[in-house]
Amino acid sequence: MQISDPRFGAELLTRHGRAVKFDSIECLVAFYKQAVGANDVGSVWVSDFQHPGTLIEATHAAFVDLGAGRAPMGRGWAAVPTADDAIKLGVSDPRAVRHWGDLL
Repeated sequence: MQISDPRFGAELLTRHGRAVKFDSIECLVAFYKQAVGANDVGSVWVSDFQHPGTLIEATHAAFVDLGAGRAPMGRGWAAVPTADDAIKLGVSDPRAVRHWGDLL
């Protein structure tokens, strides 16, 4: 898939080494749910919103909902390395920061 906005990109590596790229985190989540059921997930990566092109392992990232229409595919999830980085994006309530398990 062509990544139209690298701030929202994501990638799943299968157990066989194939890289599947996504234009948004919500598309990654949908694919992940199918791939994990088929036992075909090697690792999952998301783009650091503040440093596009830098990938963060999804299980270590903090996720912020920027609101509908803010991301290429609609939902608006953005990933950053830490909850403190989410504050820099304007999140005023730390309870609004999500983690990979919350998205699933």
